[in-house]
Amino acid sequence: MVETPAWITPGVGGTPTMDEDFLPDLNGKLLVLHVANAPKMIQGGLVLEHCSFETFNGRVFVVGREPMFGEIAFATHIPTAVPLDAVVTYQVVDSREDYIQRWMNVRR
Repeated sequence: MVETPAWITPGVGGTPTMDEDFLPDLNGKLLVLHVANAPKMIQGGLVLEHCSFETFNGRVFVVGREPMFGEIAFATHIPTAVPLDAVVTYQVVDSREDYIQRWMNVRR
């Protein structure tokens, strides 16, 4: 069984809410989100930088920007918001350099 992170608490109707005392420190880190029923373009994960957690109409969102890697620039630097209750898994990567190094190791 997967444990729910301490910073997510069940809200009304099962919708997650934030406990701000337990929010992870995302300063300088990249967040890789895997979203339920994701469109084909992000089925491998959505990478965001400069992330924060915000509540809109009682629903918690992860808000950030897609970083630019190489020449692919479709949605780079565009603010992106993903509802927290749509996130299936996530990884916190220490830095952009760490993320790039991990991808280079996978491709070998």
